[in-house]
Amino acid sequence: MNDEPFEIGMEAARHQAAQALFLARVLASVAAVAATAGGQIGTWFVRKSQMMLAEIGGDAVPFLASVVFRFQPIFQAGLPVLAIATLFFIWSRGKVAAWMAGIGLLVLILALPVTIWAAFLPLIQIINEMGSM
Repeated sequence: MNDEPFEIGMEAARHQAAQALFLARVLASVAAVAATAGGQIGTWFVRKSQMMLAEIGGDAVPFLASVVFRFQPIFQAGLPVLAIATLFFIWSRGKVAAWMAGIGLLVLILALPVTIWAAFLPLIQIINEMGSM
C-alpha cells in the first residue's frame, strides 16, 4: 500500500494552515497597531482640548469626557503597553496566548471609540448649546 499521496495531501494541508495562521497574525497585528494609533490620537486631542474645555467648567463637560480627562496620562501610557503585550501574545504559541491576544485586542478596539468619543463629545455639546441660543 502506497501512502505517498496521503502524505502529500497532509503536507499541503499543514502548509495551508500555517499560511492561514500567519495571515491571521499579521491582520491582528495591524488591527492592534491601528487601534493603538487611533487611541493615541484621541488622547492627544483630549490633551490639546483640555485647556479650552477647562474654561467651560466642570459641569458642562460630559461624564465620559471628564473620566478620560482625569485618566488621560493612564490612557496615554497604557495603550502602548497594552499594544506591546497584545503583539507579544499574538505572535506567541498556545491556547492561553491566543486568549490573551484576543482579550488585549478587544480592549484596544474598545478603547479606540471611548477616547475618540470622549474627545468629540464636549465639542458636540458646545455646538448644540450654541445652536439652541
